[in-house]
Amino acid sequence: NEADGKLEGHNKYIDIQYVYSGIEWMGYCKREGASITIPYNPEKDIEFFNGECAYIPGDAGTFFILYPYDLHKPGIGLKGPSEVKKVVVKVKV
Repeated sequence: NEADGKLEGHNKYIDIQYVYSGIEWMGYCKREGASITIPYNPEKDIEFFNGECAYIPGDAGTFFILYPYDLHKPGIGLKGPSEVKKVVVKVKV
């Protein structure tokens, strides 16, 4: 469910997310115009936001490459909860 997801951003790492199996929506937007809901945690390199997203479907074999200027809301089920297996790699910038 779109309302259950959290819009997040990172400052030090690029997220590369590979959907191994299953299917999900990935919410995506730029930082401009988004408001901070939970301030930046430098130990976890994460900050949470409120903003309007576009949603991109990701099924098995899909890569999402998310830069520090991108915000993303992962793990949104297409038609309710579903099992998704992903590999997430963080690349320091």
